[in-house]
Amino acid sequence: MFGSVTASDISDAIRVQIGAEIDRKTITVAIPIRSLGVHNVTLDLYTGITAEVALEVLPETGET
Repeated sequence: MFGSVTASDISDAIRVQIGAEIDRKTITVAIPIRSLGVHNVTLDLYTGITAEVALEVLPETGET
């Protein structure tokens, strides 16, 4: 894996997979994601409302 998974990457994946628009600025990645596996991120949905989400980073297959 080259580089790290960014908040923009996470926002795009959420939009593609479930159709929800999440602004990248509301995604908090505590530790840079630079490896495959399960990682936790926090979404600041509204004032005082947050959600912790587990995401799984998989190798790219080359398929679109």
